[in-house]
Amino acid sequence: MKKRNAYKRENLWLIAFALPALILFTLFVIYPFVKGIHYSFYDWDGISPDMTFVGFSNYTKMFKNEHFLSALWFTFKFAVVTVITQNLGALIIANLLDNLTRFKNLLRGIFFVPNVLPGVIVAFIWSFIFTKVLPTAASQTGLEVLGISWFGQPDTAFWSTVIVAFWLGTGYLVIIYLAGLSTVDTNVIEAAQIDGANSRQMLFRIKAPLILSAVIIGIFLTTMNGLKQFEIVFLMTKGGPYRSTETLALLSYNTAYIRYNFGQAAAQAIILFVLVALVTMLQLGVMKGKEVES
Repeated sequence: MKKRNAYKRENLWLIAFALPALILFTLFVIYPFVKGIHYSFYDWDGISPDMTFVGFSNYTKMFKNEHFLSALWFTFKFAVVTVITQNLGALIIANLLDNLTRFKNLLRGIFFVPNVLPGVIVAFIWSFIFTKVLPTAASQTGLEVLGISWFGQPDTAFWSTVIVAFWLGTGYLVIIYLAGLSTVDTNVIEAAQIDGANSRQMLFRIKAPLILSAVIIGIFLTTMNGLKQFEIVFLMTKGGPYRSTETLALLSYNTAYIRYNFGQAAAQAIILFVLVALVTMLQLGVMKGKEVES
């Protein structure tokens, strides 16, 4: 009986400590999410108290809207490219740093610096680089490729956002992969070297499978960040030129606060949520299966 009472008191203390966080999470996450689902079934400008119920009309209209389909395609394309470039780049950089005996901590800190900078500062720095620094470098060196209008064409605007995302997100992944590489058994590495494995084989056939759990985390994080991307495109390109770099998150924002159609914006946000949830669950299922096989 005493043990049971002690167990109950312990549970009550745990609930008491968790309750404030649960209340805040409910108020600022669950409640807005539920209200967002509610608003997605209405035609509402976000200001007027009058709301017209339209059912699933906001959802069906989206898939007939060329701007939504364009934003959906750009979001997928951006997510795929950033997942590949950031994880591959971070894995290579982490492997190079792991092989160093000096300045490893210094370089690790340097690569992590972009993650502590506010998004506004990052957008300002890279906007200045693309519009001022690179054109000046092109005129000084004769490399015309540097002087292109980075934000003037859809293709170059896309790659400018990928470059910034790579610079901003790779450093964090480097830390994750370095932690994973530090757990690799040196005996395995020595055996592979004796068998004649080159540096590429060592990284992708020996080390990468051994740190698959870290790779899963890296791919999971970059996938979510890519699908939910808002900050870079909003601050650098505003979705231009010609709305060619408009992500689903930015489209939802513009629909709500530029076009004052909160019902449509809520529906777009719900579609984005479902998309992120489905992709990440599928991705985790596949990667976990690979982890078990390995």
